[in-house]
Amino acid sequence: MKLLVTGSAGYEGSRRLYSDEDDRKKLLERYSESFFDVFEEDVFPDSRQAFGPLLEEAEAAGLAESGADGGVLAAVWRLLKRNGLGAVFSQRDIPVLQQSIELAECFDLNPYRMDADSLFVWLAEKEEDILQSAAAAGIPAAVIGRTTENKAILRIDGEKESFLRRPGPDASWGTPEDKGRLTSEAWRRT
Repeated sequence: MKLLVTGSAGYEGSRRLYSDEDDRKKLLERYSESFFDVFEEDVFPDSRQAFGPLLEEAEAAGLAESGADGGVLAAVWRLLKRNGLGAVFSQRDIPVLQQSIELAECFDLNPYRMDADSLFVWLAEKEEDILQSAAAAGIPAAVIGRTTENKAILRIDGEKESFLRRPGPDASWGTPEDKGRLTSEAWRRT
């Protein structure tokens, strides 16, 4: 099966950080305010509305996972582990806004481990319907890899191959003790 992503990595986590007055001040020391206009209002349509029954059916079959609670890499992990599959994937192929990358660098975070409520990771034999629906709605989408029979989740876009490990909470929240956000239920799902 193909491994797909619809949405933008770290988008909601980036918006949350940008909305914090102190964090915004730090960012605006390095960048112009207009650079971050994409965080002022939600620039992506509602994924549930855009994909409708396609997403409902995929979730019901256990073939789609939201990037909420830990970002796209956590969603990849949860989806594959729930289905007893491994995968080979390229992180470089995951859609992400340059603004999220710059924001993450400024705060020493990983945008791929920041919440992305509007992002979904999908498993599909045929990706055309998902990609067409995303394009029609103006939602970024990409095939990022394929499943494998073994249980390992292998990232292949670095100088060295690496394995995806069990994810933690959204990187922008700090530790659960810092923000009190991550519930024990959310941690168990990862």
